[in-house]
Amino acid sequence: EDDQLYGIERAAALLGVHPDTIRRWERQGKIRVLRTPGGKRRIPESEIRRLRGEALPLPQRVLAIYGCVSSHEQKAKGDLDRQVAHIRASQAGQGFDRVIELTDVASGLSDRRKGLLRLMEMARRGEITDLSGDDKDRLTRFGFGYLYQYFASHGVRLHVVDGHCLLYTLTL
Repeated sequence: EDDQLYGIERAAALLGVHPDTIRRWERQGKIRVLRTPGGKRRIPESEIRRLRGEALPLPQRVLAIYGCVSSHEQKAKGDLDRQVAHIRASQAGQGFDRVIELTDVASGLSDRRKGLLRLMEMARRGEITDLSGDDKDRLTRFGFGYLYQYFASHGVRLHVVDGHCLLYTLTL
């Protein structure tokens, strides 16, 4: 569920403060403000509710599991299914409210992998909170730092797995 976004004047009215107060709170880090491409401030309804002291529902934790193999031969041998099963097993009991599985059969060098592109879109929309993969190379052969920064900028935590063992979690 997407937050309703309010302009600074409307948000100030809802909070019973002057718009300059909202600007000052933003500079002080007391309120989360989004910016439009044109630089206009937009305040999420959740921030207004938080500042009013209204109870907020706990956010859902949604895990996206991503598996990738390079060839249809590997998929036919069951490598992709085993990879996804290993990731799923490593994340079991971690308290996720929902688990989504996405896969690709493509080179780790390809920038046209439908599953990975869908993951990026889901992150942008705030539809996932966590992403787990079976090795950095399954996400991309080169430029992992760029993908990490992209997901982290959207609040998505990355979990790197080796077989059944969670190796590490990356957060900003």
